[in-house]
Amino acid sequence: MFEFNDKRIQNLINFGLTFSQATVYLTLLKLGESSVKRISEASNIARSEVYRIINTLEKTGLAVRIIGVPTMYKATPIREGYRQLFQNKVHEYVELKEEAKDLIKSIEECNGKLPLPEEEQELVLISSRRLHDEKVEFADNLTKSSIDIIGDSKGLIAKEFYQGKIHEKALRRGVKIRIIMDKPEGEPDRKFSPLENDSSFQVRYAPSPITTRLAIYDRKKVNLSVARTMDEGVLPCLWSNNSVLARIVMTYFEELWKTSDQLSGENKSVQK
Repeated sequence: MFEFNDKRIQNLINFGLTFSQATVYLTLLKLGESSVKRISEASNIARSEVYRIINTLEKTGLAVRIIGVPTMYKATPIREGYRQLFQNKVHEYVELKEEAKDLIKSIEECNGKLPLPEEEQELVLISSRRLHDEKVEFADNLTKSSIDIIGDSKGLIAKEFYQGKIHEKALRRGVKIRIIMDKPEGEPDRKFSPLENDSSFQVRYAPSPITTRLAIYDRKKVNLSVARTMDEGVLPCLWSNNSVLARIVMTYFEELWKTSDQLSGENKSVQK
């Protein structure tokens, strides 16, 4: 008899089987061709319940019936069984995806007839690296017109704040990206990123050391590092779509942008 905490049982449950279904399937694998009576005795599950479970396992492709007297059953080999379970999960996912599309469409059509609600004000402090990275990617992917970033060269080049592949997608959508950082040690005139070849991507050097890290999306959503020192990294971060805070941060960015130096190789086409 199998216990609920058995790893094999738990794995089959993760694939969508109940505890009783997983127990009968594993029992049948162990016994080979068996009658319902023998399966019931070996699994300690009532015979009437085994009949019901076997019918379900047949429908899901995990068991086959052997016609005879008495009727015998055989488990689908484990490799094939898992392949079938996986396919069932894929099919279930596809159906859920289609249902979600229909639901979203119906809600959007309904909301289109109603006044759009004001965006809920957000003021969130995030200390989790995983949540921070997910929120950065989500914000970057939703940005429509501009991403403005301030950060120290060490942090940006290390990609603690800079999202190269995501920014590449943003540029293709027509988003303009501006970055202000301090001069990196070593080769100050070397290319910061291959994206600098795009006229919508600009980088400038700040006239003094950078003491904060921040990003502004579409001039209205702010991601601001509130770490006590730059050495502590980017976390924790304050995220907000508060319009007053966004204006203050945007004003600071624009003033610093005016006083910052262009990189020697920065988009000549922008200057013409």
